[in-house]
Amino acid sequence: MKHLSTEQQQLAAGCFPLAVWLARRFACAWHLDGDDAESCATHTLVSAAACFDPGRGARFTTYASKAIVRSLQRLVSERRRPLAFTDLADSLGDADGPPDHRRPERADPETEELIERVRSCLPPRWWQLLWRHHAEGETLADLGREEGLSRQRISQLAAKAVKQTRRELCRPGEEV
Repeated sequence: MKHLSTEQQQLAAGCFPLAVWLARRFACAWHLDGDDAESCATHTLVSAAACFDPGRGARFTTYASKAIVRSLQRLVSERRRPLAFTDLADSLGDADGPPDHRRPERADPETEELIERVRSCLPPRWWQLLWRHHAEGETLADLGREEGLSRQRISQLAAKAVKQTRRELCRPGEEV
């Protein structure tokens, strides 16, 4: 643990709520363990307080928040778990397409419930797009050719679908 001066301790203590808030946002959005995210953010906050140079003209909150976000992004990239579509596909076995009206035999009840929740919060086109890209592994370019859209537009639609799914499934006080 780094030994901080009194001034550095005050800087870190003043930004602690910010670190916790950022950690919770990342934990919810990326389905991380909340304690892991808070630990990462707190550790980074202490490191930022120890390295901060007020003579460079930046505010500590700006410096610390950028450092915390970078650290949480690294944590996410190590885990690479934005949505568990790969896990869903594995639990479903060999499916020919999105599970529209049939229920997979090998999926456990939690997985079935999650699939249904994701499906119910998206327009059918977005659901198909996400399923085909994340579960079946189709490339954005292939999806674009089939839909008559550019790869970039398919990417934008997929990003909107993921954002809407997170917004719907990550309500305050609710665990996903």
